Amino acid sequence: MSMMPVWNLQRLSQEIQGTLQQSPTPKTPISHYTKTDKAAINDDKDNPWLDKSRAPKSAIQPSIYFTLRHFEDSSKRMRQPEEEWPYRLDPHNDSHVHFYDFRGTGDPPSDVGYVGDVYITNDFDVWVCQGTPLDSQERKWTCEWRGDMDLRPLIEHPLLRDRYLWFRSGTGSVGPYWYGRKGLINVTVSSTESHDYTPIIQAMFEAEGGSNAANKYSQKRKMDIDVNDSDDDDDDDDDDDDDGRRSRRKSTITISKASIPQKRPRREKNSNDSEEAHGTEIRDKFFLNQQKLWKYFTAVQNQFQMEKRNHAETRRAFEEFRKTRELAEHNLQGTIDELKTKNQQLRTEAELTEKLNSDLRRQIVRLTSYNSRMNTHLDALVDIRTASMAGANDASSSGPNDPDSLY
Repeated sequence: MSMMPVWNLQRLSQEIQGTLQQSPTPKTPISHYTKTDKAAINDDKDNPWLDKSRAPKSAIQPSIYFTLRHFEDSSKRMRQPEEEWPYRLDPHNDSHVHFYDFRGTGDPPSDVGYVGDVYITNDFDVWVCQGTPLDSQERKWTCEWRGDMDLRPLIEHPLLRDRYLWFRSGTGSVGPYWYGRKGLINVTVSSTESHDYTPIIQAMFEAEGGSNAANKYSQKRKMDIDVNDSDDDDDDDDDDDDDGRRSRRKSTITISKASIPQKRPRREKNSNDSEEAHGTEIRDKFFLNQQKLWKYFTAVQNQFQMEKRNHAETRRAFEEFRKTRELAEHNLQGTIDELKTKNQQLRTEAELTEKLNSDLRRQIVRLTSYNSRMNTHLDALVDIRTASMAGANDASSSGPNDPDSLY
């Protein structure tokens, strides 16, 4: 097996040590934003999320804790078109809309919360703050989801139009989020269907717990690597005259600098054979640590490449699904348009047929009346003809020799 150069090993060890020693970035406290010229026009408006002195503090439920979150909405279209966004814009980014993510037990306290804030319990219940009613200091919360519910439509934002509550549980940001319609398409959630919120909330809880566990594992893994790469032989000879051994010792310290003492006790030189054996032992340990480090780096690189391929395959599958769905929606819309056109044609033909039938019925009525009159006239003519023939017969039968004519 070919060995890596010393300078490559040093750079590799520095990169891995820097990766292992990275710690999650702590959340910065909510700072009081300074006003800028861009936000000067909104000075007369209030924004409780940007005011540090108004951070939530509940006397009813002191154990409640919260996280300040935000989502992007540059248009801020209101559910009531005649209304405007009532809060002051964020001077750092005017598209940010802030809200608090509360966590607690039982019903939310009525002394904290602003419109659009979210309250989540361990029983998977979800509450949304509707704001502060007029002439009241109590906040109005509505329970939008219970853990024992089956399905319901997406939860809508109290003020903003086309904003729906969903929960992120991936490897990136974790927590509730007010999604727009395009954002819902990216997470494959339909805004027109009903959903079960309990599984995604449970996945969010697991992701939040998993991130802490991952940090602990990273710290533990760092300690294990330091221990495995440390040099436990305290009787090694530190020969300052041997430049080759000093260079190798420097590389060993680069691999696990924290686990090797800064100064080692010097040994007396016994013989050339003992020094050569000792140098061979140090060299073997160095190569062993180098092999371990290289194997670990190879395993990490293979894992990264596999995750990258999986991500690319998932992305391709999602793009294919999105294109298929768009094509299906396009075809469905075309079919609907054709059916609408045919339906309109059928309605027109039905109206024309009904009109023709009405005309025919009127003509039949007129013909029937005319036929009835003709029959009446014919009957009168027949009666006249019959009477005329009867009179002629009577005149012909009465003559001078007729006895009846004498009378």
